[in-house]
Amino acid sequence: MKQGILILGIAVLLVGMATPAQAKKSDMTLGLGLFLGSPLGANMKYRMDDVHAIDVTMGFGFVGYRNFHIHADYLYHWRVVANKDLDMDLHLGVGPVVEIYRGTVRFPVTHDETRALFAIRVPIGLDFMIRKVVNRTPIDFFIEFAPGLQLFDGVWYYFDGGIGFRYYFF
Repeated sequence: MKQGILILGIAVLLVGMATPAQAKKSDMTLGLGLFLGSPLGANMKYRMDDVHAIDVTMGFGFVGYRNFHIHADYLYHWRVVANKDLDMDLHLGVGPVVEIYRGTVRFPVTHDETRALFAIRVPIGLDFMIRKVVNRTPIDFFIEFAPGLQLFDGVWYYFDGGIGFRYYFF
């Protein structure tokens, strides 16, 4: 548990202390798509510029309990590959997640249960932005892993992740 708190603290410090790159207004502002993993659902990313973004996912989980999941993250991007048709960014962020579980608990006595979970997640991932796909509108594909700490109903480790894509409208 102490290691989890230390990792979360280091990640938050890295995001907060990162030297801002030359942030210019992104030509991709609002993207909508799907997140495939835990959870399975809709994803939205608002890029404030080429470095800063807000990412929101809302969906359902099917592993163990059935659950409803929503998270909202601040993301900081580092451009790894830049070219006229493809950009690859590494991102690191921090944000809250809320999950509401409903399922059958079989120990010590079988019963139905509804529970809520609140956690802080630290998403780490790669974004592959392909430009000029459909009517010159960019699409991005991403992969993300998000460790974190559950802070409600006891302190415990937390993780989720998946792959996905977004189509940028503006």
